[in-house]
Amino acid sequence: MLLTLATIALLAAEPKPPATPTAVMTHARGVSLDVASVTGAAVVKQGDHIDVVGVFTDPDTRQLTSTVMLQNVIVLSNKAGHVTLLLIPEEAELIALVHVAGKLSLVTREPNDKNILEEKKPATLKRLLSGT
Repeated sequence: MLLTLATIALLAAEPKPPATPTAVMTHARGVSLDVASVTGAAVVKQGDHIDVVGVFTDPDTRQLTSTVMLQNVIVLSNKAGHVTLLLIPEEAELIALVHVAGKLSLVTREPNDKNILEEKKPATLKRLLSGT
């Protein structure tokens, strides 16, 4: 499931973004992840916009699957071995699930790239090997 930037809906409801990159807006959550358990977490910094990729075994096909779960997520902080992301509760639930059932990767974005890509099929080893 592909979700968009947590703050899109929040910014529509709230007239201005938080005063500081570490502030959590109304209806949002600051979700902290252990840097050691998340690929790419060590290189992101406060204020970065990132995508979150989840890798897990699909329960229906039993195939290893990779998908962009969240796009354009704001990094609230990265210190003391924990990276904190600004998410809405539904996104926090997805992160928690994949963090337990699979692996998470944080992918940096170009600072001015706020575009949300269309939903696409998850990547699988079968698709990789077949070239489709």
